[in-house]
Amino acid sequence: MPRLQTIDGFRGLFLLFMGIVHFNGVTDVILGKLNHHRFGWVQDAQGFVFISGLVVGLVYGKKHLRNPSISAIYVQILKRVGTIYSHQIALIVIMLAAALLLGSAAATSLGAYQREPVAFTLSSSLLLTASTHMGILPMYIFYLLAVPFALHALGRGYVAPFVFAILLSWLFGQTGMVEFGMESLAGWLRPRGLDLNFGIGFEAFSWQLFFFGGLFFGFRMAEGRLDLDWLGQEQYRVVFKMSLVAIFLLGLLYRTVNWEMLGDEFSAAFNARSDRGLLTSIYPIAFLIDLFVVVWMLRIGVSDRDRWIRTASTLLAWLFSRRFLVVLGQHSLHVFSWHILVFYLLATLVPKFDLSEFGRTLVLIAAVASLYLAAYGHAWLRSWEREARMKTSPVAGE
Repeated sequence: MPRLQTIDGFRGLFLLFMGIVHFNGVTDVILGKLNHHRFGWVQDAQGFVFISGLVVGLVYGKKHLRNPSISAIYVQILKRVGTIYSHQIALIVIMLAAALLLGSAAATSLGAYQREPVAFTLSSSLLLTASTHMGILPMYIFYLLAVPFALHALGRGYVAPFVFAILLSWLFGQTGMVEFGMESLAGWLRPRGLDLNFGIGFEAFSWQLFFFGGLFFGFRMAEGRLDLDWLGQEQYRVVFKMSLVAIFLLGLLYRTVNWEMLGDEFSAAFNARSDRGLLTSIYPIAFLIDLFVVVWMLRIGVSDRDRWIRTASTLLAWLFSRRFLVVLGQHSLHVFSWHILVFYLLATLVPKFDLSEFGRTLVLIAAVASLYLAAYGHAWLRSWEREARMKTSPVAGE
């Protein structure tokens, strides 16, 4: 199936800025702070999870429509799960080896592996916990295992039960019961000699809202039934302009809370009600507003009667078809895994040196540029494998 460049472009953007934000958590330079994370409640992880769900719905939805059997699609899903899990295990093994070999040099970045090498490695392998920034991989595995049932429901036209299940899952996530259970288990083990913190950094029951929301649209695309013509109604043009104002105001609210402009008590109280890991209401609502604006601009805005809307929409469509974003999106799993390794490399080495702002900026630029090594390296490997198969196939040998 030919990939849709715009989808890969969006996923590439999310990967690019995910890397910038994570790397800058170590380098802490001005250049790394120039990103959308600092103005609003929509961040790259939300978009990355949504787009991944959309791609799954599109790719596996096509396969399910050809053979509407849960068992048939499960075989293909399990292959993908195996691929993702192999990345998870490879990262765990690499970081365990680094923690044991580097000793005190990695005490800050890989301390969990050093304190409890066997228990932490085992719990990470069982997807009960995860190192910093690695939570997306376990989360994808959980979601993929439920995908055949989601496709089966949508294929039978059970849209209402599908949506209701998503909302109930998000509501259960808001209770914090899973987090409470994880903390209770860790508290029970600690006096018994095991110092572990369970959890993957994301409340999976809440975050599925993005993945399966994306899967719904991807499945509709697979069916050829994603009709967005209703966006052309004048009322949605008004909603578009209202949404632009809402995005700006949400950005101001974020800065107000972050800079404690209304006092530390207000900021503390607001932060207590807005938990990103738990995905409290402000995050999905803000994401929905952003999603509407982007879809409206790509679908309707390019032919709007106002020149500034047409220009902005055309530039948006042009940006997300650029090769420097598309190539990252096409090799997203390998780029994501590579960015994890680079982050821990930076977290281990950068604090050891007294680098200037300029020096740390160069480190950040080099780290971000290395994402393209992963993308083009994987592209070359796939090309080499295809050529090797062609040379050894019976047809090629004739």
